[in-house]
Amino acid sequence: MKIKFKVNRKKFSLIELILVMTIFLLLLVVFFTFFNTAKNVWASSDSRKQAFEDARVALDLMSRDLQCIYYTDNIAPFWLKTKENNESWYNDKSLNFVSLTDIGGGSGTTSSLYEIKYQLWYPENGVQSDSDGWLMRSVTGSSSTKWNFNASPISVGTSGADKAFTANNDSSEPFNKFIPHVTRVEFNCFDRLRNPIAGTTSTAQELPYSIEIKLYILPKADWQKWIAIGGKPANSINDTEESTNPAAASFRKNHEILFSKMILFGERGQK
Repeated sequence: MKIKFKVNRKKFSLIELILVMTIFLLLLVVFFTFFNTAKNVWASSDSRKQAFEDARVALDLMSRDLQCIYYTDNIAPFWLKTKENNESWYNDKSLNFVSLTDIGGGSGTTSSLYEIKYQLWYPENGVQSDSDGWLMRSVTGSSSTKWNFNASPISVGTSGADKAFTANNDSSEPFNKFIPHVTRVEFNCFDRLRNPIAGTTSTAQELPYSIEIKLYILPKADWQKWIAIGGKPANSINDTEESTNPAAASFRKNHEILFSKMILFGERGQK
């Protein structure tokens, strides 16, 4: 005799299915919200870490170049160029000097001296490009046809191949990109009494006793957000963003990071 068991299988009602699906969807929403939040926090942290690394590399190299600055009793090739009132890519302030530094890379120069230039790229005629926000560095060795700093007094200016230093590339090799997402740069020079040394557009200065370098950098994620809300590098450099786009100016000031370093020269034959 066979005994048969009847299994009474209870089916889910429509309401129960909807309830389960709703709970499942809510869990998915919570999971993806948490995931996106964690991803954004990680991206922000990573971009800040990169900004700190870029600043460290930049300040270390600039400090090395400046600590090896070249000077003699008669010649101290140094020019702190002030900002000009034009719309060229070399509009912003720049630091120009000759350094007895190790460039490396088999440059083929006939000496260890190099003309070094640092400046922040300026959006030419207000047109934004992929060069915006880049701190630039130019290196000209003694093998270059543009190597001509030996004359005394040192001649400088916006342009002119006969000058020791120029704002453009007439007397130096082209600039190379150094570090990105820089909103502003300050080169503050001081004499032995800590008095500021003003920059010029056409006159070389005596070697300062100290130079303070300030780099204002936006982490990459914040740079992209700043550009998306209408931030313009030219307005940041010209200090006009507060009046042209207050929201972008506020965002930039709240998120940019200031990195600074003081380089001391001391007594090196200055008057």
